[in-house]
Amino acid sequence: MSLPLNVTSDRRDAINELGLKQHVGVVKHSVFQRHDDKLQTLLAIIRMVLADIRMVLAIIRMVLANIRMVLAIIRMVLADIRMVLANIRMVLANIRMVLAIIRMVLADIRMVLAIIRMVLANIRMVLAIIRMVLAIIRMVLAIIRMVLADIRMVYLVLQQQLDYT
Repeated sequence: MSLPLNVTSDRRDAINELGLKQHVGVVKHSVFQRHDDKLQTLLAIIRMVLADIRMVLAIIRMVLANIRMVLAIIRMVLADIRMVLANIRMVLANIRMVLAIIRMVLADIRMVLAIIRMVLANIRMVLAIIRMVLAIIRMVLAIIRMVLADIRMVYLVLQQQLDYT
């Protein structure tokens, strides 16, 4: 029996099935029946295996999607780690700058202390000079006292000589 070309495969199956049922005089043999049952069972098993394969493929797709999500999260975490490391580098650079400023301030303090030491040494020298000037003044005063004493003695001697005369 020949079917037209524009008939779908489902319709062909239905027509063939209908033709088999209407075919009178054909008796299925028990061997064919067993083969048909085995084929139907095998077909059902294949369908179940295919359904299981589809399910496994869907699970694999879900696992791959989860792996993609985990990789995206790992990329984000790595980007955050890079940012943290960049911030740490900036903080370390700032600490280096602060340490350099502290070193400069300490050098300035050392210079100020050296200047203060020089000023104190100059003050000591001035005080020593003042002491020397005071000692010279005392010596001059002592000489003046001695000269005055000499003058008094000369005056007294002269007065005594005048008194004798």
